[in-house]
Parts: sequence; structure tokens; C-alpha cells
Amino acid sequence: MNDNQPRPPFPPSWLDRLINKIDRLPGPAWVTYAAATALIVLLSIWGDRFQRSLAPAESTAFGAALTFFPIALVHYLDGVARRSLNRFRPVLSVSELELERLSYELTTLPRGTARAVSLLGAGLAVVGLFVSPEEMLGPPGMPVVLSILGFAGALFGYALFALLFYHTLRQLRLVSLIHARAATVSLLRPQPLYAFSNLTSRTAVALVLLSYYIVAVSSGTSMGPATIGLLGINLMLSVVLFALPLYGMHARLRDEKERMMGAVAARVEAVLTTLHRSLEDPAASNIDTINKGLASLLLERDLIAKSPTWPWTPGTLRAFASSVILPIVLFLLTLILERWIGP
Repeated sequence: MNDNQPRPPFPPSWLDRLINKIDRLPGPAWVTYAAATALIVLLSIWGDRFQRSLAPAESTAFGAALTFFPIALVHYLDGVARRSLNRFRPVLSVSELELERLSYELTTLPRGTARAVSLLGAGLAVVGLFVSPEEMLGPPGMPVVLSILGFAGALFGYALFALLFYHTLRQLRLVSLIHARAATVSLLRPQPLYAFSNLTSRTAVALVLLSYYIVAVSSGTSMGPATIGLLGINLMLSVVLFALPLYGMHARLRDEKERMMGAVAARVEAVLTTLHRSLEDPAASNIDTINKGLASLLLERDLIAKSPTWPWTPGTLRAFASSVILPIVLFLLTLILERWIGP
């Protein structure tokens, strides 16, 4: 390491080192993830031949297709986080070195904690081995090599999903902390303040779409109360992931709006006092100027009153609503039509 470069605040996790190696491979990263997913899905389809009377919806390929989803999503969200921090840069009063440190913390998991989370996730797979060995190792007729590969894939997948949830909670918490460090909060120049809404909305949408996929492949044709309840939980979770990290900035924008409205109200009150005095003086000649000033202040008040205090653009909110709420509405409409028309 160059002596002029600051040391990172903590060593990177094994997941971050793996992502860095994938970045150095030729071609886009998504090609690597797609190829790895296709390979494990093909192995799962081959392994399904050893299971008797397996329904199409019970194919292990559906679960295998999600094995590399967590690492691909972490890779993608880290890129979004870096771009969001760069767009947020104008309102941060920090040096370039401090900005680099913030970017590192925002997109890197601490090695020790990540290792513990990985072991916790893998431990859940081990518990599953004792609770349902056929689910982890396959049926008795499964070749030993495939059983070992399947269980190794389960260990890897469980560890990755545990890291994904830890990464999500940690990254969105850091968004709140970075928002708190903003030196300038302007109600009339809010574009930099909208930067992290792109990250929170994409995080929420990705996790909810993952839940939709799991519900779709596990529920089969049944659409009972449990499925509806799970979709309701997904909706509430997505709203929390989208809005909660932005609430601190919302509070600061709201306070700034109240301050500006108070300042304008004080000026309007002062101008009205001057206007009343001028109206009582028959020789006053500044009434027209006062009226123009009062009209300008009222326009300013209306402009401030219409300024939003949630740090996201209308386009971001529409995209989030259409990605999360629309599928639930369509699902409920389908359920109502099925019950109304009948089998």
C-alpha cells in the first residue's frame, strides 16, 4: 500500500474481496452471475431426476436460481451507493479523503462482523440438515457427489442471504448517518438531497421482488390468507426500507421549511405594518411600492409552502409505487375474480 494513502478503517469482508475479483474479470459482472446461475440451475435439474414424483413447482432449480442473487444484489447496490454519495457531495463539508472513507464504509462490510454473520447463516443450513436431511442432501437415491455439492450450495446460499440482510440494514443505517452530516440543507435547491432515495427505493424494490418470487414458486396454485398476509408484510417492509433511512433528512427539510415560512411571515407582518401607516398618511407616495413588495412576499410564501420535504423526486416515488404496490393490486384483483367467477 502507498504510504501517502490512508489505511481503510477496517479490512474488507470475504464477500467484498470476492466482488472485487469479479469486477476484475473480463466483461460485465452480470455475465459472471448469469453463467454461474445457469450452471447451478442445470445441476439442480439433473439432480431432480433422482427424486420420485416431483411436481414442477417443487423443482430445486427454483431455489438454486437464487444462490447468487444476494451477491449480485450487493454488488449492484454498492454501485448505486457510490453514485448516490457522489451526487450528495455538494452538501457535505468534508475533505476528499473523508469522502473516500465514507464511500468505503458505505460499500464495504467489516471482516469480523461479516464472518460472524456468514457463520450464522451457514449454521441455519446445518440446522436444516438435521431437521430435513432430504431437503438438504436429496433423496436416498441421490449420488453422493451431488448430495455434497447440494449441501455446499445450501451453506453458501444461506451465508450469502444472511450477509445480504446485514448489508441492507447496515447500508441504510449509514445513509441516515450521512444525511445527518449534511452541512447545507436548502429547500429551494434540494436536488443533491434526493440522491440516496435512488438507493433506498432500489433496495426496497429488489427485496420485495425477491419475496414475490419466493411466494410465486412456493405457493403453487394456492392463494390463501397466508399468501395475502405475506404480501401485506412485504408491502409494509418495502415502505420502511424506502422511507425510514430518509426520515432524518425529511425532518431537516421540514425544519428548514418552518424557518423560512416564519421568516417570510415576519417580513409580511412588517410590510403590512408599513402599509397601514402609509394608508393613514394622505401624503404617502410609497403605497404602490409597498404593494409590489407585499405581492412578492406572498409569492415567496406560496413557493415555500409548495416545496416538498421528503427527499425524493416524484419520478422515484412513482417508480417505487408501480414496482411494489401495482403487483399486489393485480394479485388481489386476480384473487377476487377467481372467487367471483369460481372454478
